Amino acid sequence: MRTKKSILNFLTDAIPFIILGVLGFIKIRLFIDVFGVEVNSLVQLATQVFAYLALAEAGFGTAVIYKLYEPLANKNKEQVKSIVKGSIAIFRKIGIIIFIGGLVVSIVTPFVIKTEELAPIFISIVFFLYSIQYLVDYMFGLPYHTLLQADQNKYIVNTFRNGFKIIFRIIEVILITIGFNLIMIILIDIFVALISNLLIIRKTKKEYSWLNFDNVEADNSAVGITKDVFVHKISSIIFSKTDILILSIFLNLTAVTIYAAYEYIAKFLTEMMSRFFTAVSASFGNIFAEKKNTNDTYYEMLAFSFWSTIIICATFQFGINAFISIWIGNEFVLPFITSFLFTIIIFGRILIKPIYVIRDANGLFKESKMFTIMQAVCNIVLSIIFVQFWGIFGVLLATVISSQLILIPFNVKLTYKKVLDKSIFDYYKWYIISFGLFLILYYINQLVLNIVSFDNIWVLILIISIVFVINIIVITIIFYIINKDFKKFVKRFLK
Repeated sequence: MRTKKSILNFLTDAIPFIILGVLGFIKIRLFIDVFGVEVNSLVQLATQVFAYLALAEAGFGTAVIYKLYEPLANKNKEQVKSIVKGSIAIFRKIGIIIFIGGLVVSIVTPFVIKTEELAPIFISIVFFLYSIQYLVDYMFGLPYHTLLQADQNKYIVNTFRNGFKIIFRIIEVILITIGFNLIMIILIDIFVALISNLLIIRKTKKEYSWLNFDNVEADNSAVGITKDVFVHKISSIIFSKTDILILSIFLNLTAVTIYAAYEYIAKFLTEMMSRFFTAVSASFGNIFAEKKNTNDTYYEMLAFSFWSTIIICATFQFGINAFISIWIGNEFVLPFITSFLFTIIIFGRILIKPIYVIRDANGLFKESKMFTIMQAVCNIVLSIIFVQFWGIFGVLLATVISSQLILIPFNVKLTYKKVLDKSIFDYYKWYIISFGLFLILYYINQLVLNIVSFDNIWVLILIISIVFVINIIVITIIFYIINKDFKKFVKRFLK
């Protein structure tokens, strides 16, 4: 049943994510063509700023999910109701804090960023509307999202949220095409988010008919865990959201658009894989709550992550510069060595996910927070130094150094020692093998690129798709032969 729910959670997340990703490619191109580079960069900047404001959440959602694993596994309904009731009040307080922070940012931002095209009042309104959008989630849906995710029913959230997102994104593309006002588009987005959250609440109360809060004392114990989870939230934000801020301060908004174009594709690929790991994380949490052995399942998941990382990275590096050139223009293309750093970042982002699943399912937030701080400090300090010498390349190099030398090694050592009781050699053996296979596959792909030609986006997409399928076939055959855990994973999935 756990495997079936994990697959259902993954499919209801991954398929809409692909659709939204494709619509997002269209949206970005239209955004630049219709509204201009500076408006596109402003929206990207707003996204990064509110990622920082969301630190007010302090990892509370993650802590609530962790607290719910055991009572859900033991079918302790009273404790579940108590935890959910406590989370509702705290989520609403967090939402108000983020909203107030958004108001402050909307007033200050026009005086901070350098632009000659955008009016201060326009900048303020955009940031203000984004603060309302965040408020909607925290005031309504998030307590119910966490319950559904902890109980392996994230597919319910996915169905409503992603369904409405797809509808809105299609409408958004049409409205941008006809030159509709950006402010009105954001207002429509807020309305859609409100409706989807209300429907999720209604569905949750129907699925959990016993979920009433009369005469129930609120359990706020999850707050105690957040001080450790908060550190990880900060690290995650610095790792993934700092670069655009640094580029906007030390370089210009054009550099933001160039970086954001590559990052959109890199994030699309890594987030796609994150959908899988999010889908299985609740299963691992329930298994650990029931004191069952998870080592075999973990190694199957790890084998899958190595297999998928090779294929994704080889295909990304094969087509990224050509795709950027045709998608938004040759002036936005980065040198090979800079784009290759994006590939290394993708490699690390995917391969750390299985480690996070095991670490978080066991609540090892306190044990891992010190080296998480080290990674965050290293990343931001090196980014500020390197960007002044090497621009975008310097920012990416800082990310690679902090992740490959701090984030990954320390998390691997912790989980293998504390949870799996295995040597870290098991992990790094396949890490090295996978990177070697990636390099070989990329070299073969380049031979293909040298003998084909393309003059439009559809021909390029066809070529990339063919290369992608060939990569899947080649790596699947190799892994099925050399990796017994991957063979087990394939058999489990086919069941």
